[in-house]
Amino acid sequence: MWLFVVDQVETLLSGELGRGDTTMTYDNRIHFTLTVAIALFAGACTSSMERSEFTKDEARSLGGSTDLGADICASEGWYDDGECDEFCAEPDGDCDATCFAYPSCEVWETEHERWEDCPADASCREETLCGATVWCSDGATCPGVPSCGDGETAHESWQDCPADASCREESVCGATIWCSSTGATCLAYPSCDEGETAHERWEDCPADASCREVTLCSATIWCSADEAPVCPGDNPEGCLDRGCAEGFVCDTTMGTAPSGCVCEPETGTWLCTADLNGGICVPDGA
Repeated sequence: MWLFVVDQVETLLSGELGRGDTTMTYDNRIHFTLTVAIALFAGACTSSMERSEFTKDEARSLGGSTDLGADICASEGWYDDGECDEFCAEPDGDCDATCFAYPSCEVWETEHERWEDCPADASCREETLCGATVWCSDGATCPGVPSCGDGETAHESWQDCPADASCREESVCGATIWCSSTGATCLAYPSCDEGETAHERWEDCPADASCREVTLCSATIWCSADEAPVCPGDNPEGCLDRGCAEGFVCDTTMGTAPSGCVCEPETGTWLCTADLNGGICVPDGA
């Protein structure tokens, strides 16, 4: 790079002197060449460099990503380093111990525990929360269409809502309508879904939970998701799928562990297959 810049400046000066400009001495020419080359080289380096080392306070203030979108936690090795870093761009596995939610798919999607279970003819997206991951594929039967409540008027577009009425969004299975109501004719009151807690003010929502706004008949409440129970202990499934540590092999002849288990977040219990063919880890050569 350096030799290229110097050569280009030398070529430029040779051309100028060749056209009759003889006022620049040889020493002045060398000095000018080095000065311009250093300036160009420094500018090129400065424009292409980006910081590569950050403190956690600096990363937190940047939201976990550099100006160019690079994941600071990944480059610094902060994922699964034994310390929970909630500011990281991606979920940090160290935060699992304090996270009680569980990922879920939309009502019109089908949930799969593994990516391999996704249908070959359907798109499949990954949903991760609190260190747990499920895969959601399109194609599930949609249970219904959005509708407005008693005393409300449905509109296909938000712009169709009357200026003197409150208007709320209602979405089901990817379809959305807007429901308007006026205080004079609306007698309903907003409510939260099952598994949620209602709050009169947004400030009352728990700091560690998402909170959504629900408005009906000019009244507004905020709904936060209830904490899901955590299943006790480790997953009791056998080693057939998850494997064993180094020096051990999976023995499927013992018949003491199920082949698959999943945590049921609503009850906090492990749901396992009825078989006992999951295998257990035994020392290699035993």
